[in-house]
Amino acid sequence: MTDVKIDYVTKVALGYDSTNADTALAIVRFSDRLVSPDGAMVEPVSVINTVKPATVGQRASYYEMELELDSDNSMFYDQQVTSGVATSRALRDSAANGRIDYFIVNLKDTAGATVSYLYETQRVYLTGASGRVSNEKGTERNPTIYRLICRGNKTVGNTDITAKGGASKEVQYTGISSVVLNAGANTTAVNILEYEWEFVGPDGSDILDVRTTPNTYEGVGVTEWSGKHWRLKLTFDSYTDIFDSYIEDDAVNPVIAAVVNVVMKTAAGSTQVHSYETSKCYISNVDGETVEKATRNPVTYELVCIGTRSVY
Repeated sequence: MTDVKIDYVTKVALGYDSTNADTALAIVRFSDRLVSPDGAMVEPVSVINTVKPATVGQRASYYEMELELDSDNSMFYDQQVTSGVATSRALRDSAANGRIDYFIVNLKDTAGATVSYLYETQRVYLTGASGRVSNEKGTERNPTIYRLICRGNKTVGNTDITAKGGASKEVQYTGISSVVLNAGANTTAVNILEYEWEFVGPDGSDILDVRTTPNTYEGVGVTEWSGKHWRLKLTFDSYTDIFDSYIEDDAVNPVIAAVVNVVMKTAAGSTQVHSYETSKCYISNVDGETVEKATRNPVTYELVCIGTRSVY
């Protein structure tokens, strides 16, 4: 028996086959676990008037994966992932998430050799995504996290990723420049401390689930629930008036009749914008605190966007 001691993750590739995939390199961590929708893969079966369980019941199982990047990588929303479907993408906010036909992870062991985790073709899906960018002093990373599932097998080998793309689609953020609404007066705020976003299912959790049937041990498909949407959290160093027209305390909150743009600074010295669709965003929560002699009195505005997001 040989133990393989993993040292770190080097690459992750995603696409519809090994020659049509893009690659992520700036990886903070990758994790996977084998889970069961019933809570455990094996459970004891008790029989009346016997002390010991008579047998065990076997349950279905699948892999949950989580990939954290020290960047954002557009391969999740502009790379074709399903063979024969040119419009397929891992993350889609106006249609069902595409089936990911090729997903492979490269790691290095302590001897310097490549170890690969290849997840079964046509069995991988994106279930959620989130990110955070901060202007706080001492911020080391501004990461994004992508959650996936594989309802098939994982093969451990030594396949080295040679897919196209390299790090060309990775953008590392160094902070936030501003939040801009493209309509009306008082539309720009620059006193922002932190921006967080999530792409979630209707109840705020996963976008889709594995489907199973009795007496099967592998998922037979997936179900994507209606209602996936974007959630944003914008924390300012003080009160900002750019959202005043969209907050009511004695009536319904009106839709933000503007594109909501979050402008971020990049390590390359340029900017990148997350632009949320006009007339699709609403203020869902406001939370502020003022403390005597505090250097900061932040206010957090939470938004939901039931439309699309573009990145440019």
